Amino acid sequence: MYDNPRAALDQWIHLVNTLAVDELLALYDDDAVLFPTFSDALLTNKQAIRGYFEELGGQPSIEVSVNEGSVNTHSLSDQIHVIGGTYGWRFDQAEDALVLQARFTFVLDLSRSSPILHHHSSQLPHKP
Repeated sequence: MYDNPRAALDQWIHLVNTLAVDELLALYDDDAVLFPTFSDALLTNKQAIRGYFEELGGQPSIEVSVNEGSVNTHSLSDQIHVIGGTYGWRFDQAEDALVLQARFTFVLDLSRSSPILHHHSSQLPHKP
């Protein structure tokens, strides 16, 4: 269990960066919903969520980092929180790196061992 929503977010970031799919999947509640960054599918079960992260992990050298000034949290109760902001996804491709910015929102129930109830992530539009 987590003391605060930021600790849960930091654990999610760590698990994505280490490609620890089993541990990452354990953060998602059995009934969690994921609107993923790099897919147009709505993922509503752990098998689908696992497939998404396994495919993402197949990319060369992936890393996600939170844009610190962007994070905000809303507490709906002692245990239910919404945390959102923006993060950058870095993909190393050959000698270059591709960095994509995305916004995220997590709905968390910190009383659960699998606190993520809902996760929405969408790539930010490119500005000309």
